[in-house]
This record gives sequence, C-alpha cells and structure tokens, in this order.
Amino acid sequence: HPRRFSPGSTDRDHSVFRERARRLMLPLRMTDTTTLQAFAIVRMHETRLALAMETVRGFVTITQMTPIPCCPGHIAGIMSRRGEMLTLLNVSSLLAIPIIAAPMEKAVLVEVQEDEILGFLVHQVVEVVYQDAETQFLPSVQEGGAHHLLGSLRWQGNVLSVIHPARLLLLPELIVDQTP
Repeated sequence: HPRRFSPGSTDRDHSVFRERARRLMLPLRMTDTTTLQAFAIVRMHETRLALAMETVRGFVTITQMTPIPCCPGHIAGIMSRRGEMLTLLNVSSLLAIPIIAAPMEKAVLVEVQEDEILGFLVHQVVEVVYQDAETQFLPSVQEGGAHHLLGSLRWQGNVLSVIHPARLLLLPELIVDQTP
C-alpha cells in the first residue's frame, strides 16, 4: 500500500513512528498532587525568595507609582489598579535584604484581609512552581517572632527562604498608626 506520511522514510522509520504514536495514545500517568504546594519565586534586589501562594492574588507591573508624603519609608507609594488605589510597600529592609540601586518594577498582590489587597515591591517574578511539600519544603522551627518565615524550599540547587506574604504585611513594624 502507498505510504501517505513521510514517503521517503524506510520501514524502520515507520516502525519508530508507530511506536511513538502508540506511546502518545497512552493515558497520562496521574501524579499524587495532595502534597504539592504552590510557591512564587521572586527576586528582591539580588536575593531570591519563595512566597507561599495561598494569599497571593496576582502580580502587576508598576506603570506609575505616586509617592505619599510624610509616610514611613516602607510605604513606597500608591498606584491605580483597575480604578482602585493599591498601596505598595517596600519590605527589603524588614527582611534585611541588601539594597541595590535598581528600581523595583513589579509588585506581588497579597490579600491581607477579605477584599483588602496590598502590594509589595520586587524586582522580578521569576516563576510560580509547584513543589512537593513533603520532600522539597523544610518547615522552620519558630521561637517567638518571625511568623512570616515558614521555612526553606529547595529550588534549582538553591535553598530559598519561604515567606508567608500576608503575615509579613501584618507585622507591627509595617502598621501605621498615627492616633495620639
């Protein structure tokens, strides 16, 4: 019978094609996803961090940020997002991250409370990964403070600190209370 697919191929080539087609028809192997946890890998200055995604609501590129006068240094400014004002925070110093001069052009949107979104500045959103929490995530042993630090994550041969962004944004050092 005449060959319709790849007329110049040999019988051996067609055997390889048939085997590949047979493999592609097999059902996908199901993976147990019960232990997978989502993390956003971000770069803040020269430091990479992993953010637990449970309260992250998205990422935005900062197009125009307006500074707010007479505010603490961690409040970088505000920007309009879908017609609503979004407060942007710079938490580098709180996390003791060495600062470089390059401007941060991205923000991670974090839901602090229902319908209350804050953003914190990062230089880059590297990627969102799903890691096996049982083998790749090492929980921290916390004594007292640092409830925003969940532990560490193995990623591409590195160990990254895992931050819970909503807990980070609720630290007392970030809350502005001007009542007398």
